[in-house]
Amino acid sequence: MIERLKAFFSDYPDAAILAGLFALLATLYSLTTPIFEASDEIFHYPVVQHIAATGSLPVQDPEVETLWVQQGSQPPLYYLISAGLTFWIDASDLPELRWLNPHAKLGVPGDPDNTNMIIHTERERFPWRGSVLAVHLVRLFSVGLGTISVVLAYLLTLEFLGEQRWLRWLTVGLMAFNPMFLFISGSVNNDNLLVLLSTWGLLLSVRILKDGITWQRTLTIGAVAAAASLTKISGLTLMPIIGLVWLIVTLRNGDWALAIRTGLAFVGIWIVVAGWWYLRNIMLYDELFGINMMVAIAGPRPPISLIELLRSEWYPSWVGYWAWFGGVNILPPTPMLAYFGLLQGAGLVGLIVWFVQISRRGEAITWAPLGLLVLHFLITLASYVNWTSTTFASQGRLLFPAISSLSLLTALGLLAWMPEKRRREVALVLSAGLLAIAVATPFAVIRPAYAPPSDLAELPDGLGPIDVAFDELELVAVHTERVDVLPGEQVPITLYWRLTESTERNISLFLTAFGRDMEEIGSLVSYPGGGALPTSLMDPGQIIEDRYWIGIDDDVRTPSLLRLQIGAGLFDGEQFNVIDPAGGGAVIVEAGSIQSAEGLSLIHI
Repeated sequence: MIERLKAFFSDYPDAAILAGLFALLATLYSLTTPIFEASDEIFHYPVVQHIAATGSLPVQDPEVETLWVQQGSQPPLYYLISAGLTFWIDASDLPELRWLNPHAKLGVPGDPDNTNMIIHTERERFPWRGSVLAVHLVRLFSVGLGTISVVLAYLLTLEFLGEQRWLRWLTVGLMAFNPMFLFISGSVNNDNLLVLLSTWGLLLSVRILKDGITWQRTLTIGAVAAAASLTKISGLTLMPIIGLVWLIVTLRNGDWALAIRTGLAFVGIWIVVAGWWYLRNIMLYDELFGINMMVAIAGPRPPISLIELLRSEWYPSWVGYWAWFGGVNILPPTPMLAYFGLLQGAGLVGLIVWFVQISRRGEAITWAPLGLLVLHFLITLASYVNWTSTTFASQGRLLFPAISSLSLLTALGLLAWMPEKRRREVALVLSAGLLAIAVATPFAVIRPAYAPPSDLAELPDGLGPIDVAFDELELVAVHTERVDVLPGEQVPITLYWRLTESTERNISLFLTAFGRDMEEIGSLVSYPGGGALPTSLMDPGQIIEDRYWIGIDDDVRTPSLLRLQIGAGLFDGEQFNVIDPAGGGAVIVEAGSIQSAEGLSLIHI
């Protein structure tokens, strides 16, 4: 096996380069993203920890609160392997590590504060130990799975159109340098194993379609399909692809006896490897797939028409395929999204152009493998749409099991626009653009979202002290900018806090905007440091620079005075208990003006 791998990389050194770049980048994303800030990692890892600690699978009950919530309903192969890698680690510190940010803005992109789902402490620093070590080991396992998936995608492209190196570069570039794929590949997520198995299953299907059914291929694809079905319910989307391949090949060679024997062997492998899980679902939940239990825990979506679903969810689904990080609340700059949109739009139109071109020229091409790619993507898409209509799960990353198919089809479409002699250069330029974005994203997008607040020795020049105390938390100064704000926009404000003495309490601050007749027109609640620095972690005497943007309601009445009120209190998850300010009372700071169509003035209270 090792010798074959060496020979392959010797013949195709670009495959080794692309796989190596991906592995380095996915590791970078893994190290850049704080623990449990990757999509659903905060729910996936507890399943691993539970299996490693107890040796048993979770049993789901909507009435019982668990750390893994609906993810405990997932087929267990990824979690079982991950538990096998980490069982020797004492991860009993998971509940302490999983310190939830009560003011996290999950699913709210664009706001710079409270992007963190949990409060991060010194225990996450290297050298890793406990749950932090276990999470990083499983993340490294995921990076390995993603790297193998990239190599399999390269092989798939090689099978599809042979020695067109330019096509392989762009196909793998669209997959390996997709920032969201890198982000997920560096996290604890069962999608990583499913992507590998789906890509492998598709590759085997194309080979069977081209070269026929053999017993070795039957045993291999049977094991792959069963493993996919034991990794995630959406792994079952491979089954109709494989069934269609069996039918086409049999109709072509007429050997029904071989088809029946190998088909029975395939079913037998699936039953032995994956059947027990689906039998367990019937015994525990009275359903085959466990989907109803998963939806009962995650929360059902109200009935919605297909047209309305597509209208409302196409954009978040598309963005979620390329770059929607954290708790679905961190977006890249608009130019990055525009680049992705240009690539995908041009690829889709170009694919149609390519179809027309080769049809008119009557070129010799095997249409069945191409149709298999399209069908694979469409089945995955249909599965995704069905799941999204059932519960709120509009994350385009759920299409990653078909990322190799979509990347190859997009690459074909993009290069269909180009003359043959220019395709190599275009493939290099487009791939280089994707690579540049992939390299920049951890530093320009992900890391800044979790950066700690600035720690100042003294106030910036020009700021006069206010010194209003909310018990042990002191508001030292406030800075507002002279801005023009319309209804629906945001007002910036920078606060300077200081802790006068150590405390075990975690004081939350609140900012409230008032308009005409003291009508509330916007608010924000947060721990200091944009949600990253609870007062129990602050050092007494340090000044924290804390910047926020307060959203103003769209329907605010104008013209009107706009007042911003700063307060603090203790939040117990449901009720906010206000702390009365001491040492200075109410302080009014005039902060310039806000302009609407008629013109407004801003007064800060």
